[in-house]
Amino acid sequence: MLNAEVFREKFLHNYFIVYDSERTREDRPSFHLCSPIVEDVAEAFWYGLHLPRHAFDFVQAPDGLFSIGDGIQQHNIFLISDKMNGENITLIEQYPPTLYITESSCYKKVLDLHAMLPSMLGVITMDELSSESLATHWQAIQEATKQLLKTYGVDREFLKTHPVLHKDKARSALPNIFLGTQYGDIDALLTTLQAHDYSPRVRALMQKEALMVADMYHQVGDQLNKVDAKQAQELIRNNYQVMPSALVVTLPGGPKFRQSYQTKYAEPEIRQEEKGLIEFLGIQRAISLGGVWLEGEVLSPEVFHALAELQQHIYVKKPNSRYINRMQKKFGKELAACFELVDLGEFIRASSKLVAFTDFPVGLAILPGYTDPLCNMIPITYRPLTPLTFAFQYGLPQRDEHYIGRGKGFKVLVIECLAETEKIRAISDVAWSYVREHHRDNKMISIFYEVAESVKDLEAFINSRSDIDMLVISAHGTYNDEGVAGLSVGGRVWLPTDELRVPPIVILSACHAAVKGKGNYTVSDAFLRAGALAVLGTLIPVDVRENAYLMQRFFQYVSEVVDGKHTCYDITDAWMRVINANIFSEIMTTTKKLTEWSMMEDSNGKLPFERYVEKVKTVAPAIGHLHQQTVEIVSEIAEQDGMKENMLAVLQSKGYVSESAFYIWSGYPEKIYLQAKW
Repeated sequence: MLNAEVFREKFLHNYFIVYDSERTREDRPSFHLCSPIVEDVAEAFWYGLHLPRHAFDFVQAPDGLFSIGDGIQQHNIFLISDKMNGENITLIEQYPPTLYITESSCYKKVLDLHAMLPSMLGVITMDELSSESLATHWQAIQEATKQLLKTYGVDREFLKTHPVLHKDKARSALPNIFLGTQYGDIDALLTTLQAHDYSPRVRALMQKEALMVADMYHQVGDQLNKVDAKQAQELIRNNYQVMPSALVVTLPGGPKFRQSYQTKYAEPEIRQEEKGLIEFLGIQRAISLGGVWLEGEVLSPEVFHALAELQQHIYVKKPNSRYINRMQKKFGKELAACFELVDLGEFIRASSKLVAFTDFPVGLAILPGYTDPLCNMIPITYRPLTPLTFAFQYGLPQRDEHYIGRGKGFKVLVIECLAETEKIRAISDVAWSYVREHHRDNKMISIFYEVAESVKDLEAFINSRSDIDMLVISAHGTYNDEGVAGLSVGGRVWLPTDELRVPPIVILSACHAAVKGKGNYTVSDAFLRAGALAVLGTLIPVDVRENAYLMQRFFQYVSEVVDGKHTCYDITDAWMRVINANIFSEIMTTTKKLTEWSMMEDSNGKLPFERYVEKVKTVAPAIGHLHQQTVEIVSEIAEQDGMKENMLAVLQSKGYVSESAFYIWSGYPEKIYLQAKW
């Protein structure tokens, strides 16, 4: 029987890149801090990205496999040394190798490794990699797949494949090739892309067309054969341009000086070899998501300096909404200039999610022609580029998804680390007590609360709960002497270590948890290194009460999704919906008078927020202008209550600050799936 366990063991392919641990390597300049080892085996990475991921790269896939994205769609590539240590052996035994690709200098050692732990295709050196070897490997895997499918009684038609080792710009077509092979003429696809010089717009449109065909198969299944062919083609032709697809961007660049990494540059000169590695990460993720990859130019250090000034402004002063808005528009202009060959706003509006390989929080940016920051327009995942070596360690192999819901609800562990002697601790206690009380009778969520007075307490609490979905740490953010942004726990600066049993989701209710302006190593980065699948951190100091209430709304919305009250695919989608709804609260908490009005019922017993929700349901969301739309709707409600003049006067004189725009998700939050009860 071909079940999920058998499929993962027999039909998924694992590629091991082996480097020579004894080879002397010259140091070379690397702006994003990349090990020479990673650069030396770059061609092996690219070769692995041209190889089949699983059996369904050869045969027609089951309905829904490609329409839902991700899952098993990422190439499983491992970088290991030639040392036969226990860690490498355990890894190879866990993931049976399909092919060893090695540096020539350690070829004999890898032959010994292959003799002990054989791979399907044996060993090939990097010097031997070519289109010819690629075609040979595809053919060998195809023959093995035929035998396996026959063994398990699976009868499927084999697809026409196109195993050519692409170079330079042609590599951008790899996401199209893997998806297009399933749903079209691969030769015609490549001819079209080549004729348009692999234009991002053409790549996007062709990917959307393939995704729409995949979605039709998923929705109609075997009944598609009964649909009139002309009608189906007309439907695709008229609608494929608006088919949502994932957008993956790579955007290198950083500040001139990073204290925690002890690096200083006159200018961020990024060598072509390093750019190629960054491109690899973007294209690999675009393949797995069935999405489109866009390459951005290098962001200038001045943008990071401006971000650092913005963060410092919010830290030492009462935030000025107009200054913040000006800075966000400045970031937007810089971002648009980095993607000057395309209309970035158009791509964003046509995409279902954004995965950004960058050290800059692009969600803060307001693009020209829009009034909302990107975080209000599209769900965003951040994948830090620095250090680039870790970006490869974290991103190369597949990572399992984490599901919240499925009828079981989810569990949250909140650990309070603020000292009892601090004034803010009393406020935090009240806020988190409100959150726990609000969800006391909610069967979809269980919240556990602990107080850690020391690092020992904190780590013991984390390690004691292996059943937790989300970990929330309430603490002060701080810097150590090396410029690393950690958490203040029991008078010490704390960062998680690899030995910690970290849950899939970590939420840091702390200042400086993900600060980006100075390019330093942060506690958010450390949690990714410790094994977290997704980390939510803050770019600025946040109000402890507003943070707790935002978390309460987030927990509430997630619980309603898993209870079947809303449809929401992953946690970044849920987060965007929550912060968009939170715009109302950010306006209302601007002054005491507006806050008091927000708690007053009208003649029908309805609060302003309830009336706001009713109105929102009747209008289409103004994507890119939700803040303006919210102000307009709230103004209508305020006019009915005689509060419009006061509200507009407040907004015109001081405006409001949207703190929720300063939170960022890092890692793989798009792999945290929300599923309603079965």
